[in-house]
Amino acid sequence: MNNQWPALDVQAKFTISDWLVVAYVILLPIQFRTPIGLRFAPSDVCLLFYFMFGLFRIQIVKSTWSLWHLGMLLVFAIGNYISLLQNGYLSQYVLLEKDFGLLLLFLSYVMIVSFTTDWIRCRRLVQCFILSTVLQNIVAIAAFFLLKITGFNITWLNYESSRLSGMLVDPNAYGGLLVLAFALHIMTSGKTNPIFTRRFGVFCTVSLGIGILLTFSRSAWIGLVTIVLVVALFRPMYVLRIVTVGVFTFGIVLIVLGSRYLPVIESMSLRIKQITARMDYIYTALNRFKDHPIFGVGVGTFQDQYNWILHNTTLWFLAEFGLVGMVTFLGFILWFFYKGMSAYRIADENQKPLVFGFMLGHLSMFGLSLGIEALYQRHWWLIMGLLAASHFLGSKDPLIYSLPIGVRRSTKMDDALDLRQLLKIIRDRIWLILLITIAITLLAGVGGPYLLKPQYQASTEILLNISSPMNGNSQGSVTQSEIASNLMLIETFRTVIKSPRIMEPASKQLGIPINALMKQVSVDNVTNSQVLSIVAKDSNPKEAMRIANTVANIFENQITKLMKVDNVSVLNPANMTKQVWPMPFLTSAIAFVFGLIVSIGGVLSKEYFDTRLRTEQIIVKHLGLPIIGKVPVIDTNLKRTTRKPHGE
Repeated sequence: MNNQWPALDVQAKFTISDWLVVAYVILLPIQFRTPIGLRFAPSDVCLLFYFMFGLFRIQIVKSTWSLWHLGMLLVFAIGNYISLLQNGYLSQYVLLEKDFGLLLLFLSYVMIVSFTTDWIRCRRLVQCFILSTVLQNIVAIAAFFLLKITGFNITWLNYESSRLSGMLVDPNAYGGLLVLAFALHIMTSGKTNPIFTRRFGVFCTVSLGIGILLTFSRSAWIGLVTIVLVVALFRPMYVLRIVTVGVFTFGIVLIVLGSRYLPVIESMSLRIKQITARMDYIYTALNRFKDHPIFGVGVGTFQDQYNWILHNTTLWFLAEFGLVGMVTFLGFILWFFYKGMSAYRIADENQKPLVFGFMLGHLSMFGLSLGIEALYQRHWWLIMGLLAASHFLGSKDPLIYSLPIGVRRSTKMDDALDLRQLLKIIRDRIWLILLITIAITLLAGVGGPYLLKPQYQASTEILLNISSPMNGNSQGSVTQSEIASNLMLIETFRTVIKSPRIMEPASKQLGIPINALMKQVSVDNVTNSQVLSIVAKDSNPKEAMRIANTVANIFENQITKLMKVDNVSVLNPANMTKQVWPMPFLTSAIAFVFGLIVSIGGVLSKEYFDTRLRTEQIIVKHLGLPIIGKVPVIDTNLKRTTRKPHGE
């Protein structure tokens, strides 16, 4: 039994880029909150440095890509376009967390596939991932027990204090990370080519089990149950090990925290209020899907309009990207299952447990996605990259395999393209790319005003006179602090206008559903003044004016009952509108970017999946044999010249 870490191939020494990949995987379990509300992942720094140091050594392997990858990019491009059409802008949430986040994930996929050129490197990444996760989990468990026993809290660990979350901030995401590591470890700790020694393997199994329990993540538990069911079908002996670990870890928790912790476990596991809220989210999402069934309501709509996200990845795609988006997402996920099953069939016996672990990890992440937006979990993309790479490592080129043995050669990297080749393909097809891009841009710029539904905007200005004592000032002047206090109250009034207290009667009076009305109405403040502007948008200019004036009148009647305000008067009622959409320049700019994505993606896809042997260079590359001669093309239309007999 080989219980040692495998040594790296001395003929393939690690470069700086390779060590950056290892560092990326080790840092995957770590994130930090930032003052601006975003999360900082140190692994992303390694990713960016990797592309700085090794950009032109990246290998784009054909067999690790599919049309589903391109489909995901196109779905997000359409989702951004729809969101921009509806709102007139893309929020920071959409640009940074959705668009830029997806770009980083695709880059990480490229990095993992480029790195994994042999099984030794593949196993090395798995070792680093499991080891890093286990070590951080041990620290997190120790901090959790310390908090429960002594009350001492380590603030940078276990964010919610009542649930284990390590340094990943979110307990659900952390639970998914642990379940993924658990799946990989269980399948690679058997008798066939184990990754760790037996004793250390038992230690990893128990610590991961305790961590999964203390996250109290129902989403992670769904992923774990999914794993157990599949293992019961294909590896029944492993189920006993998993059940034993579950009982043992539960006993350790009770021994350390005592039986008084049982009610806490029960309450944290149920969380009825959260379940009710999630059901309301699902109901809202399905209603929005009914209104936009094909392409959805646009990316980031629920965050922008309701300030919450859908905790189900498939439902999120259905609501924000429509049927097209959901089918693309499911096809993308199933493609990796197909790659995994193909890799398992052709892999060496020593590597089959590793490939099966990849499939289990992928399945666990899909189970996790039923409870959170799991697509943006970096460790899921790690597994997808390893699944695609494992198929590539075990595959044979069908053309070469059909040749006589004497002319076969190793062709594992023959289907790899580097960045220079991709740039050459784009350069050779630049006129086609420009033609498609310009055509789409002109179609949107010229046809947009006729094809897109116009939007009109009307606004009503309201003057607020806020009561404030004069603090004994004999001249009756208002101090600077009172002015600042009044300006702060303006923000409160903006919130009041968008509250149900104002919107519900306005909805009944206008005959518009409250959700649609809240989407149509916005509130702006004239800079450094006590004037509010109620802005309404509608496809009918008269309706836009009616909405703005109705909301203003209801607010005028209600606000004096709610707050200490002397009087509220309509300073400038809505009596005119302006068209705010479509804007030809903005529409053309969006269409230009979309056309560029479609044209470049189409050209690369056509070239990438073209398996014909069209040039002598391709023949030499696949056969490994020199060209000894060429047969010219003979023009059969040439007239035959009759040769005269000698002497005539």
